[in-house]
Amino acid sequence: MAEKVKGKPVEPVEPVPSEPTPQPEPGPEPKPTEPPAPTIPKEYEGKSMEDVIKMVTDAQKELGGKAKEIGDLKNNLAYSDQLRELAMQRAREHQPVQPKEVKPDWKFEKPIESVTEKVRQELAAGRNQER
Repeated sequence: MAEKVKGKPVEPVEPVPSEPTPQPEPGPEPKPTEPPAPTIPKEYEGKSMEDVIKMVTDAQKELGGKAKEIGDLKNNLAYSDQLRELAMQRAREHQPVQPKEVKPDWKFEKPIESVTEKVRQELAAGRNQER
């Protein structure tokens, strides 16, 4: 065998022509395998083809109904989220309304002036209605 010397590539070893090359041992010939028989679920055993088709069709309809129901629930949830976000946004924007300062139309310390003012207001309102 060639020794490995640093800096020089290793030379490939050639087989000796007098030695036969090893051959894999032939095994038994492979037999054609039959695909395994499909296993029939217990719920379909003893059923006719029409019964099985009806069962599958009914299951597909039920699955489609459930998928529609899930889609509707997702849409309702998204709509609910939008409404909640809109309510939160409006709550943040809402400024409390400052009540208007109410001026009393009666001066308790000057009752005669208050009565005179009220009479003038009533007479003015009556004249405006006549026009």
